[in-house]
Amino acid sequence: MGVEPESRVLTFLIADVRGYTSYTQAHGDEAAAHLAATFAEIAREGVEARGGDVIELRGDEALAVFEHSRDALRAAVDLQLVFADEIELHPELPLRVGIGVDAGAAVPVEGGYRGGALNLAARLCSKAGPGEVLASQGVLAGVGEVEGLAFRDHGDFEMKGLPEPVRVSRVAPADLDPDALAARFTSNGRSSPNATDIPRALDMATPIVGRDREIHRLRWAWRRARRGSMRKRATAAAAK
Repeated sequence: MGVEPESRVLTFLIADVRGYTSYTQAHGDEAAAHLAATFAEIAREGVEARGGDVIELRGDEALAVFEHSRDALRAAVDLQLVFADEIELHPELPLRVGIGVDAGAAVPVEGGYRGGALNLAARLCSKAGPGEVLASQGVLAGVGEVEGLAFRDHGDFEMKGLPEPVRVSRVAPADLDPDALAARFTSNGRSSPNATDIPRALDMATPIVGRDREIHRLRWAWRRARRGSMRKRATAAAAK
C-alpha cells in the first residue's frame, strides 16, 4: 500500500478574466489568445513576487498557492492594481479580473491540490466582480491586520455545496475604497495615458534562458515603478 499524502494548510488564490467567452466570440481566437497570454504573464509575475506559485493556468483562469495568507492577500491586491493599469494603458485588452482567496488544509494530488479551501476560493472568485478581491472570514481571522491593506465586510454569501453562509470581505489598498478600485475597470470615455512598452531586455521574446523567476520579478518591479510614473503624469495633468 502507498503512503497517503499528508495535508498542509495553504492559501489559494484564484483569478478569472470576466467576459472571456464573449470577448472570444466578438474578437476571435487570436485576440483571445493574446488576452489569455497577457493575463497569464501578469498573474505569474504578481504571484511569484509575493512568494507564491501559479500551479494551473486554463486560458482565462489562474490558480495559485501560497504558504502564507498575508502574501496571498497582498498578491491579489497587487494584481488588481496592475490589471487596472493595463486597462488604462491598453483599453482594447479587457483584463477585467475577479479574484477569490481562501485558506485551509489541502492534500497534494498529481501536481495539484484537493481541499475545501480550494473549492471556496473558486466560489469566491466566481462572485467577485472586475477589480474585486473577495476573501473568506477564515482567511482574515488568521492574519489579523495587514499593513497597507483594508478589509471591508461584504456580508454573508450562500455557497453551493456548503451548509452555512460564508462571511466575505472585500480586500483593497488601505488608501483606496474597493468601489474606486473597481471603477478603474470600467470604461469611462477618458483618453488613456501613453502606453509604455516592456523594456526590450525584459521582453519574453528574448528571454534569459533558465532565469524565468528572475525575469518575472524584474518585469513585476518595472510594472510597479511604471505605476508611480503614471500617477505623477495624472497629478500633473489634473493640476493644469
